Amino acid sequence: MRYRVLFALAVPLFIFSNSAFADPPAGGSGGVFCPQLSRYLVRGASAEEVKELQKFLSYQTLEVYPEKLITGYFGILTENAVKRWQAKNGIVSSGSSHTTGYGAVGSKTRSKIKEICTAASQAIVPPPSPAPLPTPVQTPPPAVITPPAPSLDLKVNGIDGPINLVKNSSVIISWNLSNHPWSYCTKLDSWQTEGSVKSVSGSQSTDNLSYSQKYTLVCYLDSASFRDSVTVNIFPATTTPTSPPPTATSTQAVIPSPKSSGDMTCSLDVSPSKVVIGKDAVEGKWILNSAPVGWPFYWHYIDNGVETGQIYGGKTSYPYYADTVSYPLVPGKYRRYVEIVKDPLWITPADINHPTATCITAAPTFEVSN
Repeated sequence: MRYRVLFALAVPLFIFSNSAFADPPAGGSGGVFCPQLSRYLVRGASAEEVKELQKFLSYQTLEVYPEKLITGYFGILTENAVKRWQAKNGIVSSGSSHTTGYGAVGSKTRSKIKEICTAASQAIVPPPSPAPLPTPVQTPPPAVITPPAPSLDLKVNGIDGPINLVKNSSVIISWNLSNHPWSYCTKLDSWQTEGSVKSVSGSQSTDNLSYSQKYTLVCYLDSASFRDSVTVNIFPATTTPTSPPPTATSTQAVIPSPKSSGDMTCSLDVSPSKVVIGKDAVEGKWILNSAPVGWPFYWHYIDNGVETGQIYGGKTSYPYYADTVSYPLVPGKYRRYVEIVKDPLWITPADINHPTATCITAAPTFEVSN
């Protein structure tokens, strides 16, 4: 009666595990499975030979091993099955595993198992192994595509500039924007009086240039701004323009003394004041401070001691007006000064032939060296 109670408790624990059951011939008897046994097996053992033993027992009649569990662990159910098989085959039917070998697999029990296997009239085909599960196909993660960075490119006559031309020349200014949702673009410096442009690529022609010009385009993408500038240096028609600009052996520029008048003050600084080629970025940031603001001003460029141009810069602004400029990768000294006109009657500020300046800044130097 005891083995029946254990059987009732054990079956629910293994009913969902197909791999724990043997697969004997139909009816649970009539076949032979020959195990490979060489060790002494007793309750508590756990080994591959225990599985072999359990499989052999499962091929016996139902009364020997009704549970038919193939676990590899020699427990109470396996011990009871061994006892029933030993008693059925006249090996031992009383005592214990330690006294008479009852319930243990020793040399006598192994010999009897071998004898039965040898006497079998036909080989028992072992149960087929379960078909292997298909290997899941690994789907690679989607490739991460990095969008191109926003860009703005401004050119004059198809090049980045600066460009040197004779007086009354014509130029084509073109701009190319990357494919991004730009908010708007604004023209500055010599373009400032022309206002904004559509935030798409385009071009325009400018004729009869009589003085040097600087064109700057600033475009906005959300809260970020992108800027590019080109410079056109204008020389008299009798002069052959060269690049780089004339050297210090040419006629030296006359730089006026700083001037303030009325209630206007002004100053000009450049940062940094000196850079080294191959070590620093060859660019300077010119900062114009003035008060009051909102009046037209004019840049004067002096390269290596020679004034190379004068352009309308726009109107002064608060807290300051800044212009960042990239310079050629050759040694040189570049100076600037600014003239500001505070005259309510001056209505054509883009004309460089302006009235007398109200305020004139000093001319700081930006030096490029090896």
